Amino acid sequence: MKLLDISTDFFDQTWGAKCLGRDSSSAYDIFSKNVIIDSPIGYEKGAQSLKVVMDFWFDAFPDAFALVDKVEDYGHVLVSKWRACGTHLGTFQGIAPTQKKIFYSGETVFVFNDKKEVIHYISQLDLYDIFSQLGAAESFTSKSSKEILWGNLKLLVTALKKNYLGLTQREIECCSLFISGFSSKQIGLMLCISHRTVEAYLEKGKFSLNCASRIQMIEKFLVE
Repeated sequence: MKLLDISTDFFDQTWGAKCLGRDSSSAYDIFSKNVIIDSPIGYEKGAQSLKVVMDFWFDAFPDAFALVDKVEDYGHVLVSKWRACGTHLGTFQGIAPTQKKIFYSGETVFVFNDKKEVIHYISQLDLYDIFSQLGAAESFTSKSSKEILWGNLKLLVTALKKNYLGLTQREIECCSLFISGFSSKQIGLMLCISHRTVEAYLEKGKFSLNCASRIQMIEKFLVE
């Protein structure tokens, strides 16, 4: 089976047209034993941790549904760009149910090994937009963003510090967040700096890392 078919089938079973919700355990067979799961709510190892993410999401949005609009193929790295919706019927990041239906978009990165197993799964979406739709934008900037920055990105920050000593601490933080899928504006909110300053840091970071895009950064730090 082609990698594109593997990723598409997984997405359909977990979030899309063939969605089985909490009963989609068979879909996790595509993951390696020590797959790294990088999601908006945590950075863990093992396919079971993705099941925890799925349960977390369906607890908050029981009718969550997503549709893939485009898949970018970079060989052993596939990027699925999608849009989704769901009704807020359960607690989400400390926010009590609002009964609101939200609409959001994002992308999922599948990094495969030579055995066609997923060794890194990265889910990227605009959490700030979701918090805003739920009427809790201030809660995101004051709490969740800091947890994401210092809780989920230690590995990337350490790698950048070790291999690229020419970057400042702030540039390292910006590059780490960028690799994890955050936009310049989101990074600016997290670090309390302007998005223009973030963009300047990212340009220096890309130059130092000899990378032109987020995908190249992902390949450098998550595949090698």
